[in-house]
Amino acid sequence: MKPVREKMRNRSISCSRLDWERIRERAQAAGSTMSRYLVGRGLSAMPKPQPSASEPLVLTAEEQRRLLDIALRLETLLSGTAETDGGPGLPAAAGFLFETKLDEMLRRGRYREMRALLDRVVGEERAAMIADSAYERSPGAGRSIGPYTRD
Repeated sequence: MKPVREKMRNRSISCSRLDWERIRERAQAAGSTMSRYLVGRGLSAMPKPQPSASEPLVLTAEEQRRLLDIALRLETLLSGTAETDGGPGLPAAAGFLFETKLDEMLRRGRYREMRALLDRVVGEERAAMIADSAYERSPGAGRSIGPYTRD
């Protein structure tokens, strides 16, 4: 007696023309029909395992908490609402460094360079106010600064 064969049925797939041509080339290279090639590839492919809820995360709960604490601390520092270890917050510290740099430029006779830098960063009007403030704060204001004068 002949083995009973299951009746074959037509199925359709959707893909781009480029994908279809690539599949046709691979089927021809394998010496197979498109139908046999697609079925064979489909049946031989191993499905990717789905992540389960019981799989551990990359970070432990303690590491996640520490990361959250660090992020919250950075947010507080950057907002300028907290002081660090009795010192000024980040915005105040940045302001201090900025003023120190302006003062150092004035001491070295780099008023014009300082003013040009300020012009580029904050615009001419604000640059004039900041430069005037730094100049007035500078020791020896009112006399020439190095080889240049303020004006």
